[in-house]
Amino acid sequence: MRCKETAKKYNEIKTAQEWVEQGALAYDAGNYDEAIFCCTEALTLDPKCIEALKIKGGAKYAQGKFDEAITCSEEVLKLNPTFALGFANQALLFAHLGQYAKALACGDKAIALDDKDPRVWSNKGNVYLLRGDIQNAKDCFFKALSYEPSRAGTLQGLGLIAEKEGDIAKAKNYFDQVEACMKNHAEGKTYTSGFYSARGEVYLAFNEFDKAKSFFEKALELTPEYGLAKQGLNKIRAKSQP
Repeated sequence: MRCKETAKKYNEIKTAQEWVEQGALAYDAGNYDEAIFCCTEALTLDPKCIEALKIKGGAKYAQGKFDEAITCSEEVLKLNPTFALGFANQALLFAHLGQYAKALACGDKAIALDDKDPRVWSNKGNVYLLRGDIQNAKDCFFKALSYEPSRAGTLQGLGLIAEKEGDIAKAKNYFDQVEACMKNHAEGKTYTSGFYSARGEVYLAFNEFDKAKSFFEKALELTPEYGLAKQGLNKIRAKSQP
């Protein structure tokens, strides 16, 4: 029913690019099923539309459907095998599945393709952070900052580390910078929910369930469809059982 209603809403759209634009808007608003629908329509018109695959994969990732997101990522990389950020994003997908060897291999491939892109270093830092490897995460984040000092995702990673290490003043400073970046770039709900969910993931990695739960709940208050936060709460329930 939802797809029929969405189709009716968009019945004037004729081109793949128009579908991609609507998919991007839906993704930023946290409407992931709608984003996936729009991008699927775009791909029906243009099966090689990389932007549609990227948005669809991002929506699947936000829903916590990592295997399906990897499928989209692989399609992107078939079309553009030298796309460094594509490998960097795939690294995060494998990390969320606990496949850290594959994740780090993808991260290394991304860096080999473009070692001056701060995003590839930041993503590899997040892989290490999900694995609980704080020192290597720091090294990657600081490398990313050397290329882009005001990158929100990198500052977020360093803030998460400082928060975990108990340096609240430093963490607050990093998070204040992140929030300034989000305001300056008018980030959508998906980005902000990801910010809260990432904080939850760090506390979950160190079995601090109450703090993790509070951040996952903040993410879901903002974006009820945010699957990563739902999965985080499910992990807490599973780990909390005797």
